[in-house]
Amino acid sequence: MSVAKKSSASVIFALACLLCYAMSTEAMPLAVKDKQDNQFQRNWCIVKPSMSDDQLQRNIDFCCTEVPASCKDIEDGGSCYNPTNKVSNASVVMNIYYQMMGKHLHNCNFNNSGILVYDDPSVGSCVYPQL
Repeated sequence: MSVAKKSSASVIFALACLLCYAMSTEAMPLAVKDKQDNQFQRNWCIVKPSMSDDQLQRNIDFCCTEVPASCKDIEDGGSCYNPTNKVSNASVVMNIYYQMMGKHLHNCNFNNSGILVYDDPSVGSCVYPQL
C-alpha cells in the first residue's frame, strides 16, 4: 500500500472514530449527563479506615488550627459531638477543611490518610457540609 493510501485510510479511520464519539455523547439523555457531571461535584473528604490514633489526632489538630470554626461541630454541644469516636471527629473536621479550601484533591491528603467519597457520610444530626 502506498503512503498516500495509508494516510487516507488513517484519516478516514480517525474521522469515523470522531463521528462515533460525537454520536454517542449527543445521544445521551440530558438528565443522565447532568447526573454524571454532578456525581463528581458532590464529594466529601473523610479519614481512611484503619488510621492510627496519632494520625487522627494530628489531622484534628491541623484542621482546628487552620480553620478554627471546623472544630465547633465536634466540641461539646456541637452537632457531631462524639468524644469517644476519633475517626468520626477527624472525618468531620477534615471534610470541613477540604470544603473550605476549595475542594482540591491535595486538600484531602492529610499525609495520605484522607479519601474522597461520593456518598454523603452524614449520620443523624451530624451533617457533613457540601460547599
